[in-house]
Amino acid sequence: MSIDAKSEIEFKSPNLGSSEAEIDYRMITLAIASGVSLPEFILSMYASNNNLASIEKAVVTVAKSIEEKQALLEEEFCRIYSRVIKHAVSRGRLPRDASDKCSFAFPSFNIRDIEAEARVWSLVKQTGTMSDSTFNSKFGLDYEKEVELKGRESSEN
Repeated sequence: MSIDAKSEIEFKSPNLGSSEAEIDYRMITLAIASGVSLPEFILSMYASNNNLASIEKAVVTVAKSIEEKQALLEEEFCRIYSRVIKHAVSRGRLPRDASDKCSFAFPSFNIRDIEAEARVWSLVKQTGTMSDSTFNSKFGLDYEKEVELKGRESSEN
C-alpha cells in the first residue's frame, strides 16, 4: 500500500474501557483462585485484601493440602519407578539384582515466623549459650562470610 504526500493519516484510539481493568483483573483472579482452591493472595501476590489471621490460616490450609497431594504423588512416582526398573531388568538393560526400591521426598514446607524466631534466638544468644556462628546459621547465613563482608563494608566507609 502506498500513500501520497498529501494524504493525512489519523490513528484512532481504541475505546477499550480500560478504566475497569483493575476490577476485571481482580474478578478473574478470584475466579481462578476459587477454581484451583487457593487463596487469592497466593495467585496475585497482593495481600492487602486480607488480614494477617486469615492469611496465616489460608497458608497453613494450602500447605497441608499441597503436602497431602505430594504424599499421593510420592507413592505414584515410586510405583512408576518400580515399573521402569522391572521393565529395564526384563529387557536386559539393567542387572537382574537391580533394586526397584524407591524413596522420593518433596521439599518440606517451613511456615516460619521469622520475627518471632529472631526474638527467641536473640534471647538465647544473649544468655551466652549460643555462638555467633550458630546464630547466623539459624537464618541461613555463613558467619565467616558475613564477618568478611562487614569488614569490607567498614573499610569502604
